[in-house]
Amino acid sequence: MTDMTSLLALLAAPVVAVLTTLIGVFVGSIVSRRAQDRHCIREQQAAACVRVLRESSSVLVDLSDMDRNRPDGIPQGVLAPTTVDWRSWGEALGSVNLVPAGTLQQPRTPLTSRSGGFTLPFGGA
Repeated sequence: MTDMTSLLALLAAPVVAVLTTLIGVFVGSIVSRRAQDRHCIREQQAAACVRVLRESSSVLVDLSDMDRNRPDGIPQGVLAPTTVDWRSWGEALGSVNLVPAGTLQQPRTPLTSRSGGFTLPFGGA
């Protein structure tokens, strides 16, 4: 009987070590996948915002040029043909809608509650 208990005691430490290692690898893979997904979504959001800003600037410059070069014979309020590239502006806005914004959660601090309001850090009302 003592041989069996000594054999179990001898095998328990390596088995626990292997199980602990496997659990650590599993939990680490879950954490790193979530972090990588968040990083990827942030990059997509940043790229979409950059594109909207670039196209917005382009449209504003084109509209300013049109207003500056408007012939004096055409009164204000009369439509004139434009050379503004509205397609790229629409595509930029569409790319913002394609980025999954709801998957990111803002980090919680002791001062913010679930409703977005402020609470005291010590839990007082």
